[in-house]
Amino acid sequence: MARPIWSGVISFGLVSVPVAMYPATREHEVSFHQFQRDTSDRIRYKRVNERPWPRRTGPRSRRW
Repeated sequence: MARPIWSGVISFGLVSVPVAMYPATREHEVSFHQFQRDTSDRIRYKRVNERPWPRRTGPRSRRW
């Protein structure tokens, strides 16, 4: 839940009403897609770890 920008109390004689002011907008990110100029295919990027997997030899040489 959003945190209030301001909070206070409004009093009407013997009655007090708590009041809080919240921001009217939400934070969001804008994302853009890149397309190949000639074919209009979408360009995607993969996140790859640069450190190679440990090379193991023997009967159990598959990745874990």
